[in-house]
Order: sequence, then C-alpha cells, then structure tokens
Amino acid sequence: MAKWVSVRKSWGNKLTAMMVVRNEAGRYLRQVLDDLSEWVDEIVILDDASDDDTPSICKACPKVTRFERNPLPMFMVHEGNLRARLWAMVEETHPDWILAIDADELFEPRMRHEVRDIINQTEYDAVEFRLFDFWGSLTHYRVDGEWNPWNRFVRLLARYVPGKVCTWPDVPFHVGRWPLEYRGPLSTFQSDIRVKHLGWARPEEHRLKYELYRAREIETRGAPSKHTESIVAPAHDVKLEKWSDAKPLPYASLFKTAGGTQTGDGKQRSGGGGGPGSWTVPGVRTPVPGRLRVVASGGGEKAGGSGRRPSRVKRRVGILTTNHFAPDGNRVVYGGAERYGVELTRLLVEMGFEVEWWQVGTGWEREIIPGVPVRSIPEGDAQFQTAPRLNHTFHERATGIDCAIYFVTFLAYPQALEKSISISHGIYWDYPTFEATLGGSEARREWRRRLLMALAAVRKVVSVDTATIQWVAATWPGLNQKFEYIPNFVDLAAYRCLPEPETHERVRIVFPRRLTSVRGVNEAARAAEVLTKEYDNVEFHFVGRAHDDVLESHMMRWANATGRIFYYWRPPGLMPWVYRNMDIAIIPSKSTEGTSLACLEAMGAGCAVVAGATGGLSDLVIDGYNGRLIKPTVQDLIEVLGELIDDREERVRLGNAARDVAQAFSLERWRRRWARVIADTFT
Repeated sequence: MAKWVSVRKSWGNKLTAMMVVRNEAGRYLRQVLDDLSEWVDEIVILDDASDDDTPSICKACPKVTRFERNPLPMFMVHEGNLRARLWAMVEETHPDWILAIDADELFEPRMRHEVRDIINQTEYDAVEFRLFDFWGSLTHYRVDGEWNPWNRFVRLLARYVPGKVCTWPDVPFHVGRWPLEYRGPLSTFQSDIRVKHLGWARPEEHRLKYELYRAREIETRGAPSKHTESIVAPAHDVKLEKWSDAKPLPYASLFKTAGGTQTGDGKQRSGGGGGPGSWTVPGVRTPVPGRLRVVASGGGEKAGGSGRRPSRVKRRVGILTTNHFAPDGNRVVYGGAERYGVELTRLLVEMGFEVEWWQVGTGWEREIIPGVPVRSIPEGDAQFQTAPRLNHTFHERATGIDCAIYFVTFLAYPQALEKSISISHGIYWDYPTFEATLGGSEARREWRRRLLMALAAVRKVVSVDTATIQWVAATWPGLNQKFEYIPNFVDLAAYRCLPEPETHERVRIVFPRRLTSVRGVNEAARAAEVLTKEYDNVEFHFVGRAHDDVLESHMMRWANATGRIFYYWRPPGLMPWVYRNMDIAIIPSKSTEGTSLACLEAMGAGCAVVAGATGGLSDLVIDGYNGRLIKPTVQDLIEVLGELIDDREERVRLGNAARDVAQAFSLERWRRRWARVIADTFT
C-alpha cells in the first residue's frame, strides 16, 4: 500500500496564516494583523457573522488575500463545520506552511526574525509553541494548574500536504485548530519562541466566558470541567508571573544572511552573492524537488553511499533505546544521542533495511524520520542501571525482526538477538553519586555482572570513544576484542554551504549542550555571570533543552534578566549556523561523556574549544593544539576563557587547528565504518 509523503522544501516556502474572527474590532485584531503582516505571506480569514467593524479591519490589511463572511454565526452552533470551511479557503491559496492562529494571539518579536529559518528546514513537519495566558492585564500571565504554560506546547505551525483528505470532529465546540490528520505524530519541533494569548487579559470578560463555557459543557458533557471552574477561582488561588520579551538574537537568521532578506511576501531582496536557491539547510538531505512523491509503505530509498546493494528481501532491524522522546511522547529531546540515532536510521534505510525503534513510553507511536516508527513500551523499571523488563518486552513485541541494535549497552541484558550490536556512548559510571545510585558495594558487583552479560550477549559493541575500550580491557581482559571504535561525527558539508556570517565585535561564547549538571551547565552559568560583568565585549549563548520544564522556565527568566546572556535552542540542522556565529565553544563535561557531537560540530565550524578532560573528549582535543582541556570547575573555566577573550590571535589559531582535526571525524567516514560493521554482523 502506498502513502503520500510531502516533499520538504529547503527554501522559498510560503507561509499562510488562517483565523476565524467574530466581533474583534474593539479587542486585539488590528494589533495581531499588523504583527502578522511583517512575517507571513498571506492571511486567510473567515468572519463568523460579526456585527461590528471587524470585516473592515480585515479587508484593510494588505496581507489578507482571502476573506469570507458567514451570514449567521456558526461557532457556537457547530464549530467543526466552521473550521472545515476555513480549511477549504486556506487550501485554495496553495500554502507550503499553515499558521493556525486566533485574533488574540501574538508571537514575541523574535518570530519576525527567525520564522524563515523555522519553515525553510527539512527536518520537521510541525512546530509547537508555549502559549501564555495573560490574566487580567497585559503584563502578567497565569501559571497555576492547567494554565501553566511551561509544561505544555501547542501546535500552531504545520507543513501543508497537498492532496491529503482532511476531516474535522463532528462536535459543536472545542474542536481545535487542526484537522484530525494534522494532530497525529508528525515530526515535530518544539520551539522556545513564546506566544501571548490575550483572550483573558480583560478581567471584565472572565465571568461572561465562564458562564458560556460552563453552560456548553453541562449541555454536552453533563458537568463543567475543572479547568473551566478555575476561571472563577479565588484570587489567592491564582498564581501570576510577569512577562518580559526574550531578547532578539544578536546575529542574523540564516535565511536573512544568505543573499538578502526574505520578506513576508516570500520574495528575496538581493544582498549580493549566491542566494538560498543554491544551497540547502545544513545537515539535512533534501528530497528531489517536487510537491509529492509516493513511497512504498514501510520502505526506504535505495542505498546511497554505503557501497553495498540491498538484498531483495528486506531484513528488519529493531533498535531498542531508553528515551528518544520523553516517556509521555510529547517532549522532543534535541541532543547528540538523538542526532546519532537519526543518522544511524538513515544509513540502515539506505542499506535496504526496514527499521523500527522501541523505547519506554505509554503505548504511543511516533516517527524518528518519515516512515520509520518509534513504538513505546510501558516498562520503565531500572534495576542496577539495567532494564530487564524493557529488554524482555522488546523481544516479546518486536516480533519478526531479524537483527537488533541496543542503543545503550546495558539494554542487551539479560538477552540479545543472535545478530545484534550494542552501542557504548561513553563511560556513564564516572560521576560521584553513581555508587549511591546503585546502593553500595554488593549492588555494584551485581551491576558489573549484568554489564558483563550485556556486553557478552551481542556480536559486536560499537564504542564512540577509546576510554570505554580501555576500561573494559583492564576489567575483563580479552572482551575488548569484541569492540569496534567508531568515534562520533561532524557533517562537514553543512559548513561548506553556509554563507559568511556578519562581522561582530563581541566575543561570543556558546554552551551547546543539554542543561544537565554532568554537562557542566552550573559551572558555565556561573562563569557567564562573572565574565559578562568583567568584560563588556563578551556574550554567552546557552543553546540546548533541559530535561524538564521547570529548568527551562528558570533559564529563560535568568537569561532575559541578564544583559548579554541568551538562552534558546535550535533543531540539529540549524546548529551549524549557530556555531558559525560563535568564537568559543565550551564543553565543560564533568562525567558521562563520549566523543561529543557538540564538540565536533564546534570544531568543524572553527570555534576555539574549551573542554573538560573527561571521557572521550581527550580523543578529540589535544590541549594547546586544537583546543584547551581543563578541569571543569568554575575557576578553571573563567581563567581559560579570560585568556582566550584577551587573545584573539590564539582563539583564531585554536579554531583553525580544530577545523583541520575535524576532517578526520567526517560523517562520510562514520557512515563507511558503520556500514562495514552492519554488513559483517547482520549478513
């Protein structure tokens, strides 16, 4: 059976905003339209029988290319039919991306500058944003209960798929913004750009809305929801936080720099040099141009670059991991391990394998790349740093697979398929609390026994660093013969196609890691506070997600309150552009580190790298030659960064050497070495 797959365009995408309006003249409509006009290409509006000046405001906006008006209101009669009509109007404009927005929603100013980078990428088909409900004013938003914006993302952008038949729920209200077909497990990027929802900003409207929603919920559900009842919660139960816009990034967006500024009408103003039409988003393989293609269900394209012909009967590979997505399936983690998994999946598909991923979860299903599923298993036990029940359930459910890859070594305990590979991403038992986590010396012996069984169970162990191989050789002599050293990679082609960044006078320092203590985020944050006070020509960029919403909210507030400290994150394909705009990259890992992809990408961009002398980082950095290796403490970090801030010549020298060394860690070389291991093990 065939299925339609949209072709992702790397430039020239048309963005169309759609909204339903009714009696919005005296509220925020004019402000929303003025803002949208700066960064969308077209606006499509369906007016639900307004009896005020709303139609005139809409028609006066030049970007409103389609406007229709219902003779009678439909919103409270049958919202599903209303949304279906709006969708039909949008489809007639032939969009590439659709923005589903309401007349009381405003993006923070960063969106104007970064929207083209968001839609001109070929990794994701939907983008979600945090929505902040302003409460009783235009200065504070609500954070108690289900109003808390930090623990929920809302899908507001989606890539349009021509020809897809769309359906809407047959319900009178609370229908949602998207057809059912656009609510599923699309490949989704969760953006750090925030959205203001002003619908609750006027306190005099609260009671009216409460009565309206309460009556409809009693009519359709028999009782009002807890969330609806919270509208009239006592003042002492309502928790508010003050809003502040995030600082605009101090460097231009990729699509602004490449040949000029792309305007809201989708046209490119010349800025000299080659335009974006001659290059693609870095780090992403763009399909052959065209609107649609048909691929065999569950299949892949022919192998490219592996040097081996796929077999006539496709073999199935199951990959078991702990978390590619968060266990609830909603949070997307952007890190080196996830990037590694994506590239490994692409290689397997190109070699002719059918691939499926399995991880901890609640039964949901997602995709790691189009056509390759990630299935979840409701088993989250952890015994002595192993997961035997997850391992057992994987082998019970992943029936029909011919080969297995255990994405972390301990996942091969207690059993592994005959044709199997496990991956060591570095020593993870070198952090100070590891013993306490296990529970003492007896538990450590049991952990070592299980780790030995896991390593012995598979045919081959791929290690990203030499530190792990050396530890195994010293602990279990002879077992290291099963290991294959394949260090991590950098996609050097991603840098060759980038335009030159704008010149800047400040020294830009990037911490391109997840916000975890073992990655040295606390030390980096303290160093940033000290050095931005000591130097007026320095700025710090913390680029990476946290593992929980609380820490992300803390980091955003901290960065917004500090003059030259920025916090944001990017999809992997846009990270090369971040690195190209930086001078120094800090990788102050304290433990659990392999041959860091972030370190290699910074080296490939020519950044001067300051790294902790931890795990596999010493496989990448020779102290004083292509970077600096330090003890990852606040004092050492401040001292070495101070030296590099003061010495531009040394920064440039280290960066040039880092770029030269990065050639030995190319993605192409990584793919060739992995292809040999796969062929030798699985065939």
